[in-house]
Amino acid sequence: LSYASATNTLTINPNADLIASTNYVVTVAPTTTSSTGAAVMGFRLYFRTASGAADIVKPTITGVFPGVNAANVALPVSDITIGFSEDVDGSTITISNLILRNVTDSVDVAGNVTYNPQQRAVHISPTTALVASKTYRVTVGTTSINTTVKDISGNGLRGNGGVDNAVTGADTLTSYVYTFGTSVT
Repeated sequence: LSYASATNTLTINPNADLIASTNYVVTVAPTTTSSTGAAVMGFRLYFRTASGAADIVKPTITGVFPGVNAANVALPVSDITIGFSEDVDGSTITISNLILRNVTDSVDVAGNVTYNPQQRAVHISPTTALVASKTYRVTVGTTSINTTVKDISGNGLRGNGGVDNAVTGADTLTSYVYTFGTSVT
């Protein structure tokens, strides 16, 4: 048991490893006092340890905006969003494995890529305006474990085989690809 007054952090370091899939209770007694002698309200913290089994489940795409195969998406489009089934390692989210392409004109669209862990979502913000009456393709991930989007356990993306607008494929490492079209105006 140690206390860091600079950060107001109490650290409990058990003498033995906690057992997987087990409930635990940490109790702060009502007789506890602060460093100034003030009484601290007692409370209990309940928690359960994880199963201990290795995470081998690959993350999948749970939703996108604009939607898969959406037509006549109103302009301007300032945020393209891709949601994941589980927490993703933000360091694996890069502009090289998240590609926005104007398929009609065969041109990649530059943009900023950010990951919001609370939403489990990637946001692509194009730095140039999308053009009316064009088809755009979004490609998430690659087929290489070294360069693809990964979850926090290092599992690569389970995509749709790189086939436009297909459903998520078998449990193999693939990219996820979908298209949408912009409106006339």
